[in-house]
Amino acid sequence: MPAQNWRDVYKLALLELDISNLPGRVEAALQAIQQRLRQKKEALNQKEREEISDALRALVEVVRRRGAQGQGHHVDME
Repeated sequence: MPAQNWRDVYKLALLELDISNLPGRVEAALQAIQQRLRQKKEALNQKEREEISDALRALVEVVRRRGAQGQGHHVDME
């Protein structure tokens, strides 16, 4: 899979309405964010660091709210 902008993958997770697809979308978003964080740290400016922090909090909330609607779905947020 070609590297995608973490923001695009994150938006897909936020917009996912199918509970059965949510864990995969969130996992893909987390992997994209982790990949971005592993890139040269100096390439991250303060604005992007804040965006990533906000995105991680939002993903936790999405899993909490939408995940509660589904049963047996768990996404490891670490």
